[in-house]
Amino acid sequence: MDNTVKIGDLINVFWKSIWKMLLLAVICGIGGIATAKYLMPKTYSAEFSVLLSQANKKVSPENSNVQQGYTMAIGTSKDLISSDVVTKPVAKAVSRKYKKMTAGEVASAVTLDNAVNSQIVVVKVASPSKANARVIGKELQTEFVKQANKKVVGTKFNLISKAQNHVSAKGASSKKFAIVGLALGVILGYVWGLASYSSKKKK
Repeated sequence: MDNTVKIGDLINVFWKSIWKMLLLAVICGIGGIATAKYLMPKTYSAEFSVLLSQANKKVSPENSNVQQGYTMAIGTSKDLISSDVVTKPVAKAVSRKYKKMTAGEVASAVTLDNAVNSQIVVVKVASPSKANARVIGKELQTEFVKQANKKVVGTKFNLISKAQNHVSAKGASSKKFAIVGLALGVILGYVWGLASYSSKKKK
């Protein structure tokens, strides 16, 4: 008996296995969404915003020196936010109030962004723990604004949005997991049909 599987047979198996592929695709797709939503770890982000304004109110905001000053202040902010001057007091405060933490861990959790031609800097603190992100953000915003106002001449830093009021969660992409699940279901359904066909062909 010829047990060779030909291309025509593979195409025939495909059409006969459509319902199996659809069934498994739906099951695996739902499984992928559930995995992304309930099983994959989430990252929590606490965010605060700081508005930069000129210390000398008599100088026009349109003055080129003022704009250059903002640019320099933002550059300094990016270095300051992860420096020991800021992170050590924050780590100490967090360790005392919540859980032990080092200055290096605080620095690695922090990012500072600024849109082009904007006087607002946005600082985000990322952590696997919602409570941890909130506590670090709360301590960081106070220390950062205090140190920035001390060290950056000519620019005033004003906290306009607090970290404890802006905590969000980001997990794995449900869409990506669903697509992978659907693809896996189609493959498994076809393999199931091919195995059934091969089994019948051998009899």
